Amino acid sequence: MPRGNGQPSSSYTLSALAPRRRMKICDLNSGLSRLQRSAARLKDRWSETSDVWMDETRGQFQERHLDSLPPQISMLLAATQRLAECLEQAEKACCDEFEP
Repeated sequence: MPRGNGQPSSSYTLSALAPRRRMKICDLNSGLSRLQRSAARLKDRWSETSDVWMDETRGQFQERHLDSLPPQISMLLAATQRLAECLEQAEKACCDEFEP
């Protein structure tokens, strides 16, 4: 039973606290996939606007708000992929510690 300070009492063992099956701590790949799909959809939708919006304001909007997105998204995807790999390694290392 936990003590009043939030720490487990001595009657708990580490094996009792460790999960028996491997749990996914966080899933970054789903978010990455969603970001990629959304970016592709934005690109497609923006292309569609060129048929009806052909003035200087459109060009300014694209320069100010959209042109910088692809490289930023690419950097984010690469960094998040590296983070996902690190988390996977850490999760595996933690699970290996608790297996008999």
